[in-house]
Amino acid sequence: MRLEKALGEKVLEVLTDPESRSIVNATLVPKTVLTLEVELRMNRSTLYRKLHHLKECGLVMVDSYILKDDGKKEAMLTRTFAEVRAVAEDHEMRIEVVESERALEKRWFELFFSRRVEGHEHQPVV
Repeated sequence: MRLEKALGEKVLEVLTDPESRSIVNATLVPKTVLTLEVELRMNRSTLYRKLHHLKECGLVMVDSYILKDDGKKEAMLTRTFAEVRAVAEDHEMRIEVVESERALEKRWFELFFSRRVEGHEHQPVV
């Protein structure tokens, strides 16, 4: 997927940050924030801030939810891409993101099952 210039620049900015890259590397498989915090030895507020930027760029998504013993749900986060490419073309650099199979599958599911019925919008239960 070819990114608009502003989003491409934001993606590059986020991925040049070592902490953000460590989050991306750790989310090859779905993980909770708590798991990431322990694995990466990262301050929780820093982790949430970095995750916010990664989600904003579309590089991390909620894959699913787990139900904890106390009845609360917790998000399982995963990265959305298989590759990020910088392509030089016509005297200009552009950024392309190759989405992961899971991200494509999830997007298809949401598009297929999100529909309007009798004036009510149905959202997929994920």
